[in-house]
Amino acid sequence: MAAMLKELKANIDAAVVPGFRARLLARGQARAMIWRDGALPQDAPNFGAELSDDLLSYGYSLLQHGLRYVDLDGDAETARKAFEVAAEALEAVVARGTASADRDFHRLVAAAAYHLGRFSARAYSLLHQGLAEASLSAMEKGLAKLMLRDLNGLARDVGAWFASGQGSEDAVIAALGQPDTLGNGDDTDSARSPDERIDAVLVALEDNFMAALAIAMLTLERGDEALLLLARERLQHGLEVAGELELVSAWWCHRLAVHLLGGLWETSFHKVLPLSGPHGAEVGDWARLRKLFIASLYRRSKSEVDLWPSQLQAARRVLDVGTNLVLSLPTSAGKTRIAWPAWRGASVSSSSRRFGRCPRRPRSGCGARSPHWVSPSRACTAASAPAARMSMPCARPTSSLLRPKSSISHCAAIRRCWTTWVWWCWTRAT
Repeated sequence: MAAMLKELKANIDAAVVPGFRARLLARGQARAMIWRDGALPQDAPNFGAELSDDLLSYGYSLLQHGLRYVDLDGDAETARKAFEVAAEALEAVVARGTASADRDFHRLVAAAAYHLGRFSARAYSLLHQGLAEASLSAMEKGLAKLMLRDLNGLARDVGAWFASGQGSEDAVIAALGQPDTLGNGDDTDSARSPDERIDAVLVALEDNFMAALAIAMLTLERGDEALLLLARERLQHGLEVAGELELVSAWWCHRLAVHLLGGLWETSFHKVLPLSGPHGAEVGDWARLRKLFIASLYRRSKSEVDLWPSQLQAARRVLDVGTNLVLSLPTSAGKTRIAWPAWRGASVSSSSRRFGRCPRRPRSGCGARSPHWVSPSRACTAASAPAARMSMPCARPTSSLLRPKSSISHCAAIRRCWTTWVWWCWTRAT
């Protein structure tokens, strides 16, 4: 295994180097910038007729290398780079390319590669438009909604699939047992054609895939890891069947779903937030609040049951009541979602903590968007252990200071106010 892991890493490192295969990726991205609907301008350079095929071969091969590397417990950084470059290669083909069913499938796989590489925003940008009109199978749409965290929509699709009965055992057996009808209208008892049998098996695979997704959603709702193992076992069985029958699209859907569900569980609040809560907490109160918090995130229109890479490190520290924490993230990067467990943990713990939320820039639209103000943020969350409660100083900004004004002096006053407040919170927290 060690030799195979080393070989995979060497192959990945060689394939992600800029300039690999005569700058294949750079040529594909350059073409994607200028073509429209698969057609190049008249004065465009000659990119070659086989560029798309070369990019697809390169992207899928690199993606498979990355998946195998993860299966062998390779380091995350190498796998992430493999997924990123593979997604870029596939995206270079589908971006403004010729509309077709194959293009929709390649777009789905590119988004999955971005998602596995922890580039969720790039995956979302590929999938969120035109999903309803895309030429995708039931399992492919289910995989897309899983990545979009549209769990409500996915639940409706799963329910509609089983309500239709098209993937039931009786329907599949009936489809496999129907006699062929020849051109002259005579029925025969001979076996059906291979293509018709494959279609029936594909329906059975889709039914198995949708059942696995239903079990996975139940896992996220209840927090029972045993259910996740059952869902991944179903997907693994479908993966083996799809491989034996050479059903390429079904094989990729099962392969990607296994890894996406594993990553979703590892970054979920079910996994990150401990069942016991912070030190000194009443387990019953913490368990109730923890369950309520995760359920509220799960039921949102876009489920937020999992954490982004920028949140994981902070989420593992918020319940440590003996340490200080200052969290600074861009706007809409999920600071409040991290602060909630800390607040609730303090409310049920014997140790008191103090919290301050300090905007680094006013959101008043007054034109104070100076270039030296980095990463606009609504809050810095500061926590410390002393028992005394925080009393806010008179320099705390009021609503009157947040009214839109064009005055430069007014904007400067607001900046001084925020600076004073941040400094005060920091000194009190430390």
